[in-house]
Amino acid sequence: MHGRASIGTGFVIFLLIILVLWKLLWPLLVLGLIVGIIYFFSVTSQNTSPKLEPSPMAVKLGRRKPGPHDIFLEKGSPEQKLAERCLAFIHSGKKNMQRNNLSVARKDFIDALKTAKRVPGFEGNAALAKLNLGIIDRAEGKPEDAIRNLMQAYKEFNEINHKKNCCAARVEIGIHYTFMSDYERAEEWLKRALMSAVPRNDVENEAGARFLLGLIYFYQDKYSLALAELTKTMKLASSLHDYNRYYEAAVLVGHIHIDEGNIKEAAKLGKIALKNVSKSNDPNVRADFYHFIGRLRLAQGKFDDAREMAKKIKKIAGKTHDEILNSRANNLLGEIHWAIGDHEKALEYMNDSIQIAVKTGFALEEVEARAAIADMLEELGESEKPRNHLGAALKRAKENNFTGWINKLKKRLA
Repeated sequence: MHGRASIGTGFVIFLLIILVLWKLLWPLLVLGLIVGIIYFFSVTSQNTSPKLEPSPMAVKLGRRKPGPHDIFLEKGSPEQKLAERCLAFIHSGKKNMQRNNLSVARKDFIDALKTAKRVPGFEGNAALAKLNLGIIDRAEGKPEDAIRNLMQAYKEFNEINHKKNCCAARVEIGIHYTFMSDYERAEEWLKRALMSAVPRNDVENEAGARFLLGLIYFYQDKYSLALAELTKTMKLASSLHDYNRYYEAAVLVGHIHIDEGNIKEAAKLGKIALKNVSKSNDPNVRADFYHFIGRLRLAQGKFDDAREMAKKIKKIAGKTHDEILNSRANNLLGEIHWAIGDHEKALEYMNDSIQIAVKTGFALEEVEARAAIADMLEELGESEKPRNHLGAALKRAKENNFTGWINKLKKRLA
């Protein structure tokens, strides 16, 4: 009985304490409720104001943190919609360039340029559109339009201090002058690109610049300089998982080893090329692989294997309608037939190679083919025809500043 009485008494005391506290604290609770309601409505009213969202210059909208070149536009505003359209045009243009739909890509970038001009702060995207238009101009054989667009893009990137794209523009200008065989200017712009890329650890642009420098030195027979740049390119491309760039550089290194008679080193690269050729999605890169392997097999005396490589090149040429690849394959087939003693067939292939090279205007293929056919004709006891071919080759080499070939051909004609 005493236990039940004590429990009841305790419960009554507890209720009395609750009542007392309620009388003392209820004004504070009401005040807190009022403050909470006021705060809720104030936040709600703030959220109805215009929301600003980043519109990055990069195509990957919203996939990275805002950077120093981003601008902020009102969500749902006409400017933001235009910005998204501009980025969509740029993305579509790049896709069409990858598919080699250059006319469609050109329209995309023209639309991107027009749209970018209507968005405040989108000067970088306008410059990016001009840069790509310059690349398309170059691919379509319009050098004057190409350099004008590339230089304008470079100037505009420089004005907004966009260092990465400014560096990319320098590389593209270097490519332009390389295609124009103005190696002195190309080297100047590519070295300027390296001066910008290396301190910022811009691996992508550094790899592009070093590959082109290696290519220029290769054309000029400056093999030690070419090997240095191409070896660095391979390391950089490997870190980027850029298979096309890696194997482009590896193939050039392989050609240098063949030209210098270092067949063992060329064979090592040949194994890598054959093992990984399927990783490249670029048919031109695969054709370069097959050409290198064909030359390697020819140097090793494996003529059937070399002929198979030439057939693979011709197959790619048929699919891509690339006459330059046909010329290259014919050149290789001519050398193969000459090596096995079928001189008539060899001369037929070499003449076909020259005709295609002249028709397409690809000077290096023409110089190589004329020098090769001159060798063949000399072995057959001819005197006038070889000199005619060597003279024509020298003229083309001088027109395109092929320093290495110029020196070789002058010695042969002396």
